[in-house]
Amino acid sequence: MNTIHKPPRPRHGMRIFTKLLMLLVTSLPLGAVSLEQHEWNYFLAAADPVVFQYSTKIRVMTDGESHGQYAGSGSVLRAGLYLAYSQTTLWDLWAWDESTPMIESSYRPEAFWRFVPETGPLAWIDAGGIHESNGLGGARIADSRAWNRLMISGGLPLAGRALVLVPRLWCILTDEGNGRIGKYAGYGELELALDVGLGGSRLVGNMRLRKGWSTALDYGSILINLAWQPWAGQPSDRNESGLPFTFVVQAFSGYGDTMIAYDKKERHIRAGLGLIFD
Repeated sequence: MNTIHKPPRPRHGMRIFTKLLMLLVTSLPLGAVSLEQHEWNYFLAAADPVVFQYSTKIRVMTDGESHGQYAGSGSVLRAGLYLAYSQTTLWDLWAWDESTPMIESSYRPEAFWRFVPETGPLAWIDAGGIHESNGLGGARIADSRAWNRLMISGGLPLAGRALVLVPRLWCILTDEGNGRIGKYAGYGELELALDVGLGGSRLVGNMRLRKGWSTALDYGSILINLAWQPWAGQPSDRNESGLPFTFVVQAFSGYGDTMIAYDKKERHIRAGLGLIFD
């Protein structure tokens, strides 16, 4: 008897998320949309494998005139509903004798509501959900990974925009194929973000710490990104005259650098080019 092999069906949760996303975007007035940077955008070619990431968010619903500013920085924060998308890809670009294959991509659609308190120490509070998957199926279905989380985060300016502490907490709803990913990624992270003007240039960085719920002290990770934007322009006209190109250095140590090997400890130092369009 011949067996008919059917392609793997998309995950039910992802189909629902995509339909809701399309319905929301097509039903909103274009005037409500505002495209912004979300996570980092870079192409790190001085690495093996090469890593590149794209990340952006769109404000699709506003909360009236609710907005705020970093203390003394003039950077405006707007409350409302945001949809975000990030994609990180590892590319074995230097394996020329093996057709330079793509090792893995991680896809992270998000939806969250941003609150901008009028008083208090927090500049903003985000609450929403995030889906992350490496999208593998077919012959590589055994390596398929996904997890879904409810998340809340906030921004605590320590020195205006120059130094901001960002704690995040999440609740893991599902972790398909990950074998208790919380043991390695934990239930939150702590980020310290840096953004300093240096005359006509700019120094941007962040340090992200995670600790898995395991009692093993080394279960977790540390990620450090540092970028120099040499043609940022003066702070007063940066958005008009600055060029968005940056030189990026990234260091990682710990677990969870990729979803396909979330439970393997890795160490990397990478370098390349990035874009800042905030």
